[in-house]
Parts: sequence; C-alpha cells; structure tokens
Amino acid sequence: PLASCLTDLDLSHNSLGPQGAAAIARMLAARTGPHRLRRLRLASQSAALGPEGASKLAASMTASLTPGSDAMAWPVVSMDLTLCNLTPKGKEALGAAMATLATAHHRPSKLMAIRTDEWSVELDDTELDLSNLGLDLSDASMLAGVIATHKHLRRVKLDHNPSIGDKGGVLLLGGARASETLGSISLNHCGLGAAATTVASALVDAKPGLKVECLEGNLGISQGSGKLRTKLEQAANNVDGLLLTPSAATATNAATNTAAAATSTTATSLSVESVDDGRWRRV
Repeated sequence: PLASCLTDLDLSHNSLGPQGAAAIARMLAARTGPHRLRRLRLASQSAALGPEGASKLAASMTASLTPGSDAMAWPVVSMDLTLCNLTPKGKEALGAAMATLATAHHRPSKLMAIRTDEWSVELDDTELDLSNLGLDLSDASMLAGVIATHKHLRRVKLDHNPSIGDKGGVLLLGGARASETLGSISLNHCGLGAAATTVASALVDAKPGLKVECLEGNLGISQGSGKLRTKLEQAANNVDGLLLTPSAATATNAATNTAAAATSTTATSLSVESVDDGRWRRV
C-alpha cells in the first residue's frame, strides 16, 4: 500500500486552506497512516493554512501521546511551511507541539528541519545564524523545539532580535539545555530579562560544556549581572577549546567534570514552570 512506502509528500502550490490542513492532520494521526513519511511540503498555498491549519497540524503531532490513543506516531522530521500565513498564533501552537515531541522518548519522530517565511533550518545544518531577522516569541517557540532535537547543530546565533523577549529567551535556553550536540548559543540584544538570567545561570551550572552569550544589549540581564557575567565568562573560557578540537574537548570535559563534582551540592536546579511556562520541564 502507498501508506507503507511514502517518504516524501509535496502538496505545495495548492489551495489547501485550513480544511486541507485538517485532512492532512487526520491522515497523519490515523492508525494506518503513512508511517514512513519523513518530508512534508506545504509551501505557497493560495488558500493559506493560517493559524487554524497550523493548530490542526500541531494536534496531529502529539495525538499518539494521548493515553489510550491508537493514533500513528508522528513520522515527519522536515516540513516546509513557507507562504502559509502561519501568524504568531499558529507558530506558537506548532512550537508547543514540538516541545512535547522533544521530551518524548524514541517515537514519535522529532521535527528537526522546518521552513517558514522568516527563517529555515535544514537537517544537515551545523551552524545557524538568524540574527537581526525580527524574530519574536512565536519564532522562539518553534526554534526551541528544533534546537532541542536537532542532530547536528553546534552553534546557534540569534542576536539582535529584541522581540524574542524574556519568555522567548527562557524557551530557547531550555532547548539548548535539552540539545545533545549544541556547543554555543548567542542571545545578545534579544530583550532578555530576569527569568532568562536565572535560567542562563542554572544552565551554565548544569551544562558546563555549553557556551552561552547573552550579556550584551539585554537590559534586564545587564542590571545586577555581575555574578552571572563572571560565571558566563569563566564558562566561555572553559569551553572555547571544546568548540575547536577533539583533544581540547577531552581536557575541557575533565576540568568541567571536576568543577561540577566540587559544586554538586550547591548546583542550581530550575523548573521553567516557575517562570510561567510549563513546556520545558527542567533547565
């Protein structure tokens, strides 16, 4: 049957609209759906999917995680949503679903590559520079899920996107915490504040192999950030070698593991729920 062998579905340049998106969502949640489907292209819809269509797709992503559900596990790892008029509401719905997928073990698949009107991430990307693109909280919501699950990303730079804000910063830092590959994330001039300050501080303690840059141009962090600045600068010095050579990485890991052991009794643990967002369970 077609459903058992379909790996790539291109429905771009059609007039799907929200009803078409709902039909696709039903197909992707059906018990006998195309479980081998990896790439879904929905770009350039003359009748845009809109936030309603995006919400339908988001619901199908997590349908199999509902207790007692017989829905097919979400199979898609790459999706093209350019010129679909997602709006911030639609992006936030997709972002919430992606965060849920990120914390699920094994199946369902994780959505690691995605294209929107403002930005795109590909499956084989190792570096991502989305600086100065006017990204906001809804973009941060989706990008956090990508960062958390991507298999190759090593560096992410999101500087000069002030509309990301404090909550967006929390989500992105949470995604960085969950990533198994990321070595550096930069969020300068992104409107970060007190909540992101707390998360960044805890993140450096919990993941000393990660370089976090967020002290420049974030007024909420700059005020009273002396201790955080010292902590981030020390961490950056420790991990610079990690981002360059395997031999340096070995030495760095040994040093940071020793430091972590010495401070394990006082290391900070933070639930993102405490900053009014429950999608990322721990940082």
